[in-house]
Amino acid sequence: MAEGLFRKLLQANGKAGAVVSRSAGVSASDGSPATEEASRVMSERGVDISAHSSRLLTKTIADSSTLIACMTRKHKDTIIAFFPECKNKVYMLSELAEGRMEDVPDPVFNGIDRYRSVADLLQGYLEKLVVKV
Repeated sequence: MAEGLFRKLLQANGKAGAVVSRSAGVSASDGSPATEEASRVMSERGVDISAHSSRLLTKTIADSSTLIACMTRKHKDTIIAFFPECKNKVYMLSELAEGRMEDVPDPVFNGIDRYRSVADLLQGYLEKLVVKV
């Protein structure tokens, strides 16, 4: 959801070519589609994530990234443990947006309303981040 929202906000702010945004997870399996709930909530916001396919964050992806934004403190710690050379470019999304460390909860298995509340939280952070790009 974050990648889709971020791309939409970049486009809306005339910055679509300024940033390459790619989604990858610390415990993702390659090739899984977005959940039905995520697709529905994003569709409600005019964001099409039907082509989304999960992928694992690899050393190659981490090394080639200028910045790695993660959703939780645990994700940040895991990325730094696996790729310590990337320590200075790993941040929580809340850190980048508001300068504080607040986890973005995982909505999986928590119903459509949880997806909507997480999408609201993501949108708020990403609106603040996109003006900094």
